[in-house]
Amino acid sequence: MNVATFSESLVRWLVASSWQLALFIAVVAIAAMLLKNAAPRLRHGLWLLVLVKALLPPTLGGPSLPAPWAAGNWAVAPVTSRLPDTARELVTLSAEETPPVESPAGPTASLLAKTEATSTADVRNTWERPSLFTMLAAGWLIGVVVVATALVAGYARVRRAISKLESIDEGPARVALERAAIAIGLPDADGVDLRLSETPAATFLIGVRRPTIVISRATIDELAPDELVGVFAHELVHWRRRDTLVGWLQAVVVTLYWFHPLVWWASTRLRDERERCCDDEVLRRSAVAPDRYGEAIVRSLTLGHGRPSGLSAPMPLAAAGMVGVFERGSALQQRMEDIMAFQPTRGRFGWPSLALLAAFAAVFVPLAGASIAAKSQGEVELVQLSLDDTSESGLKVEPDAEIKVEGKASTRVTTKWATTVCLAEIEKPDVEDAQLIYSAMVRSDLDQSASLEMWAHVDGGVYFSRNPNVAVFGKSDWKRLEIPFFFKAGQRPDKVTLNLIIGGPGTVWVDDIRLTKRPLNGVGSAAAGEKLSPVKKGVIADKAEKEATADLPYPSVIKTVPEIGATDVSPSLDEIRVTFDRDMNPGGMSWTGGGENFPTYDESRKARWINARTCVLPVLLEKGKFYRVGINAKSAQNFNSADGTPAAHAVIAFATERAKRSVANKVKAPEIVELSPPNGATIVPSIDQKEISVTFNTKMGQGTSIVKTGGKMPDFAKEDAVRWSKDGRTCTMTVTLKPGTKYELGINGSHAINFQSDDGVPAPATVWSFTTKSK
Repeated sequence: MNVATFSESLVRWLVASSWQLALFIAVVAIAAMLLKNAAPRLRHGLWLLVLVKALLPPTLGGPSLPAPWAAGNWAVAPVTSRLPDTARELVTLSAEETPPVESPAGPTASLLAKTEATSTADVRNTWERPSLFTMLAAGWLIGVVVVATALVAGYARVRRAISKLESIDEGPARVALERAAIAIGLPDADGVDLRLSETPAATFLIGVRRPTIVISRATIDELAPDELVGVFAHELVHWRRRDTLVGWLQAVVVTLYWFHPLVWWASTRLRDERERCCDDEVLRRSAVAPDRYGEAIVRSLTLGHGRPSGLSAPMPLAAAGMVGVFERGSALQQRMEDIMAFQPTRGRFGWPSLALLAAFAAVFVPLAGASIAAKSQGEVELVQLSLDDTSESGLKVEPDAEIKVEGKASTRVTTKWATTVCLAEIEKPDVEDAQLIYSAMVRSDLDQSASLEMWAHVDGGVYFSRNPNVAVFGKSDWKRLEIPFFFKAGQRPDKVTLNLIIGGPGTVWVDDIRLTKRPLNGVGSAAAGEKLSPVKKGVIADKAEKEATADLPYPSVIKTVPEIGATDVSPSLDEIRVTFDRDMNPGGMSWTGGGENFPTYDESRKARWINARTCVLPVLLEKGKFYRVGINAKSAQNFNSADGTPAAHAVIAFATERAKRSVANKVKAPEIVELSPPNGATIVPSIDQKEISVTFNTKMGQGTSIVKTGGKMPDFAKEDAVRWSKDGRTCTMTVTLKPGTKYELGINGSHAINFQSDDGVPAPATVWSFTTKSK
């Protein structure tokens, strides 16, 4: 987890916890007000729940800190850049490509000359402004350090001052202390360290393991013996209740939430109720008469010159772990009224009060993080599905004996919306140091696309492989789709899940599902005896492996290092690798791109082919940066197969570790959010429809690639055929359409990927079809 990710998680957790605490404090305040005539211990218990809520794990309140460390770090590289078989002929409306960086033919050719000519990026150390989350997290941490330092320093100063005070082992004060212990039911007062202060201050108790009571000489001289008993009884009740420990818990909470005014206010209310609890206990034990006790409290305040302690600054944190007969912020007038109106038969804390407190805690403490949190976010139940009928879910999965490839039937999936269907799960497949290939015959009749997805559970982490470019689109006949997963030596999956991803409403048929393994350095099928467990009965086990690779007429990229779209690449990575699905011509290569996003070429080494299918580009990377490297381009196609066929164009986009969120987001491929007319539309007014448009979810680079897919293409205008919106997201094309005609065109293709984001990441290939209305 990098600093930026942790900072964002921390800030989001603090925000969620803060507003939940605010809600909880408001509920406690209302309850305390309604129970103002109840036992002080009940109200004290309510305010004590605020500390409990603040110190509970985040799982009971708001979004918890994510744990990216739960996933392993091993490299899995899903297949990328494989485009539909139908993408053949490029129709260029506008082609704005970056200048290529390529090597001339020759196995030892260097990229140095071309890199110098096209790349203007220098190797330099750059400072990037921290994100808002990082700055907020740093500010919170600084506040915690400042408050904690004041807390520890204040307490240490008080402790040092106490150690220098005279200890009282005998005399009237010690006698009054022993009388107070007897009055409240303590065995004896021998374990209490009584210290004498020459500085006028109110009496207070300090210590968690051993109690120390500090009393001023003025208090001993001025108070009557029974008043001294009342003062000491008050402090001893604090000790028996372990209020000094609660004081430390208060200090921890206000340190963590130093920015939260309601937390400070709740801490003050807790102190107030704590004093009233001690007053109530002293009077119930008849340690002293109410009027004499009230007078002792007031005189103690007067003799202390209004200060809770003369040994430290009168601030709450300096007094952490200290309690006394008078504490700053306590409601003295209300205390005096309660003392003078005390009646032993009223305000008792019994089983009813304890049950009420327990019920309040059970209901409100968890709900502040669950139900209240959900309701505050505007949760409204819109639909409840009983699922008595499968049609309610909008998804229907059933066998189809009429439409099939082999066996008795295929599986037909009908859906009303985009969905993912789990087809099978395989426990502990026998695969290691190999490619795991998931393939299936797929047929479709839907508005969008359908593709395969594979999840693998390895070493406690869960990883996936998917490629939306390897898909069926619209109304398609049977087509074999496949995606690979790459396992290094020592990586053995515990479980593999095979999914079908459907992009929109319609029907998809799946048949002849296969799971095979191939060597990492080749694409041949696994030898006999290495066949994996069947996905479902009769689908795999009784079938020989018929296909080694997709039968594309051109080479395709099947693996890259770093992985395309990675956002946590180590800056220490010193080479970029690309692996193709067949043997390539080792006499040339075309690494395309340039500018500040192209990696710095390592001049001390040469770009080279390390085997018949893998090529290496030596680079120097920096942390926190976005990089883009192209594979072939329209004017540079030296990545070609052994028979001279140029490889499909691709882009390796990635970001290195510690990249800001805005930088890491650059690796994302653009997504189509709207097509006009919609994909699969059957009624389009041909007379009025003179424009078609495609809208993406991000600003684009103004280039376009419309490809033929086998169907009829619209007639594009000879002038001003293409224009982009001001925000760079919508491309509008002027066309002429004929009535009663089905049109089909491709957005990007295997050798044309000029629909790219503003950062140069190509959009996935998409087949777009629609039909005009007949006259």
